[in-house]
Amino acid sequence: MRVYSSILLTIAVIVLVAAFIFGYRLMENASPIKHLDRGARNYDTKKYEDAINDLNEYLVLEPNSINTSKANYLIASSLKELNNTRLAKEKFVDVINNPNSGEYLIDSIIEYANICRLQNEISQFIQPYLSRYLDYPNDKSVQYEMNMLYGYQKFFEKKYDEAIGYFLRSNGELATLGLARVYFEKNNYAKAFDLYEEFIRYYPSSMYYSEIVRTYTIQVSAYAYKLYETKDYSLSRYYYAKLAALFPRTKTAEKGLFRIAQSYYIERDYNQAIEYYKKVRVNNVDLLDAEALLYIGIANFKMNNWEISYKYLNSFVNEYAGNPNVGHAKTYMSEIEKLYLIQ
Repeated sequence: MRVYSSILLTIAVIVLVAAFIFGYRLMENASPIKHLDRGARNYDTKKYEDAINDLNEYLVLEPNSINTSKANYLIASSLKELNNTRLAKEKFVDVINNPNSGEYLIDSIIEYANICRLQNEISQFIQPYLSRYLDYPNDKSVQYEMNMLYGYQKFFEKKYDEAIGYFLRSNGELATLGLARVYFEKNNYAKAFDLYEEFIRYYPSSMYYSEIVRTYTIQVSAYAYKLYETKDYSLSRYYYAKLAALFPRTKTAEKGLFRIAQSYYIERDYNQAIEYYKKVRVNNVDLLDAEALLYIGIANFKMNNWEISYKYLNSFVNEYAGNPNVGHAKTYMSEIEKLYLIQ
């Protein structure tokens, strides 16, 4: 009987211990802080949707805790990573408006303002917060960030001189780009392009590099062509030459070199024109090689270099038989054959 009782007691103890462990683990898993910790881990491992779910569960269980701003900040940052900028901004506002936001206040102001910068948006909500921390004590990086972002707000408001002041009080890539955008809008193209070139030379590993190269290429090409069309050939050549030097062996360089050649051709400086047509030919890009060869022949024709002209025109006809300008080349060749008996 005693043995039987001992066995029952042992079983009861085991059951109680198991029940206690199970209950403890159940309570532990149901603990609000677990949702917060799991949400933070999911955010760190870039599982943003899972992070949002866990953190929202935490906020339901603990809506007014000291960790509310942390949860909202991580939700907002996850939404931003998922390109849901509208909801991200709403969550950053929750952090900014929370009097107990603590360490997450500054980061939320910066993140909200950065979304506005990317969207070229004026925000009357964020401007006072940026203004308040322009002289953030003991942290130059925060000062630079606030001044840069406030500069963009002034830029979007077209208050260009104010924007310049804030960009100059900042430092880094985005401040440089902001200055370039201001100078471009003020039609100070030389200064704008100099700043873009500085960026291209000194920030080749920047996440903005490809975007800036594209912007610079489009803007400089457009400006150089505008100068070309208004017959300001000297300044036009200056900018086309910049493009060719910065981006050799590209279609951009090819087009620039060809336009330089064309401007010299129009000015009847045929020797210089031929020099640049030849640069087009050896640029390792075949976009305008046919046209360059044709114009080398025509330019020599204009200088009465009949045999040289005929040689280049004949090469053009043979190399590019399907080119729509073959008939044009044959007209010159026929003229040379008729007048100068070249067979």
